[in-house]
Amino acid sequence: MNNRILYDLASPELRMHIDIAGSGAQNFNPTLYAIETGVWSRLSEIGTNVSAWHAAIERLTTMGAILAGVITDARLSDPKLPQVVNPGGYLRGMVQADQRGELNLISSFMGLLARRAREEEDGLPQDHKNRI
Repeated sequence: MNNRILYDLASPELRMHIDIAGSGAQNFNPTLYAIETGVWSRLSEIGTNVSAWHAAIERLTTMGAILAGVITDARLSDPKLPQVVNPGGYLRGMVQADQRGELNLISSFMGLLARRAREEEDGLPQDHKNRI
């Protein structure tokens, strides 16, 4: 996984936060710093407490927390799934699942890749088409 793929998987709202954290301009290959800062900014915006973010970093490492944040953000925008009413709780749930040895971020990542591919096939508007 690289920075460009993470950016491509991000929702339009999350990409905006990543762009702001970077140079302020759209960048399809942002720095890891811009991604981390953008993910936290987006999670904060949707109601995640900073302690949930820190717990994710401590348990999952920075890259794992970033991926968990991208997955949390994507989960919020999936109309086919029940609505997530507590994004911070969702993120904490991933941390707890990892503590129990039940978290599989790779499967979640692959599922998100498949979802974005289906969206592209269905012709849903995406300003990041053909970048993965």
